Amino acid sequence: MVLPVNIEPMKIKVGPFNILPAMAGAYKLMPVSWAHKAYVKQNAPDPSKFPRDLHDLTGENPYTMEEVVPGRLWEVTYLTENMAMTDKKTMDGMKVLGIDPTSEEFKEKALAGAASHGPEAEELCKQDLVTALEWYNKTSLTPEEERLAFSDKNRMYVVRLSTGELLLYNAIRVREEHGFKAWLDGLGKVVWVVIGSCFHTSFLPHIFKLYPDAKIVGTTAAQEKLKGAQALPRGLDTLDFNLDIPEHETRAASDLGGHGIKLAYIKGDVCTNAICVTVDNKVMMSVDLMYGGADGHKMFGIKRDEWMKGGVDMHGLRLFRFRLMSKPNSPNGALPGYRFHMMDSDSLGATMWEMPASDSSSLKQMAKNLRKMLGMDFEMALDIHCGAKMEREEFRSDIEANWGWLDGGALL
Repeated sequence: MVLPVNIEPMKIKVGPFNILPAMAGAYKLMPVSWAHKAYVKQNAPDPSKFPRDLHDLTGENPYTMEEVVPGRLWEVTYLTENMAMTDKKTMDGMKVLGIDPTSEEFKEKALAGAASHGPEAEELCKQDLVTALEWYNKTSLTPEEERLAFSDKNRMYVVRLSTGELLLYNAIRVREEHGFKAWLDGLGKVVWVVIGSCFHTSFLPHIFKLYPDAKIVGTTAAQEKLKGAQALPRGLDTLDFNLDIPEHETRAASDLGGHGIKLAYIKGDVCTNAICVTVDNKVMMSVDLMYGGADGHKMFGIKRDEWMKGGVDMHGLRLFRFRLMSKPNSPNGALPGYRFHMMDSDSLGATMWEMPASDSSSLKQMAKNLRKMLGMDFEMALDIHCGAKMEREEFRSDIEANWGWLDGGALL
């Protein structure tokens, strides 16, 4: 498969050898059932494990709640451990993406990417590279260092429906401590859970134990991961609403439409199976589609002036930006290289639940559905990873900056 952009080949190395081409070839040759079993084994959530949160570390409240639309929509930010700063296995796993503080190639490419943001960014990158190597070589952390590493912001959106009941988008862990579960239950009964991305399933086994009667909206990839973890409630074999099934998509649209909720499944995005949601034609919620921005500098909604001032806790995010999202490392200066490769059946795409079509029809399908989503009525947009409230046109322009390459035509 040939992508319509020039992107550097991705490498998964064992010793001096890049095994990715052989691995992709093996996936393409094996029976689909085998490939699916491998996907589930590698990606299913572990119901017995949670990322550590701030309460686990210090007893502090890991939750921050903000009312976005009075009486209707809340954003919850949940602070957990950034394992790329604390866990050697995670650090080594990042090498697959090209993030390797011990590698001269990584340093050269990160500096090349930083140059696209100006001389100040280059100097900051040099400092960040030193910091990254120091953290990689640490064998233990002081309490102050460990606290600094609890910087991962997981966001959930809570929507109160016209019945007074609740819909959760991108569900997080719901702890009894600090009154969080009482606060959530005080808003209303959780009756819907929308899985915005099949890559965001870690907390779902926990959520389904707490709220087993909630109707679940998602896709086949998320469904099979949850089945692999034996996490589906009520003895279900399928999700209540699997949007890969047209009849389910129609029913979900009908049942939620009466509450002012509209769904936009970005079918064709074989990586995350992203599902966007609008509330009352006013607010759009998205996940795993927004990386860089139209200005060429933003990362996950954070503007250049902000990330330039960020401290040590932001060094990894900046290096991620420089190495994977910035030109010349990314063709468009916005989307990380691995996201291009996940849409390529000759690369990482071969390992997805649904392999991207070799005739590029998956790219065209994704572009078509992004255009449909961007054409929906909304005034403001929220993104799980960004944490920034974006005006409609800013959000639309940023999605275009990331994905405008898919079929050769503009998304707007």
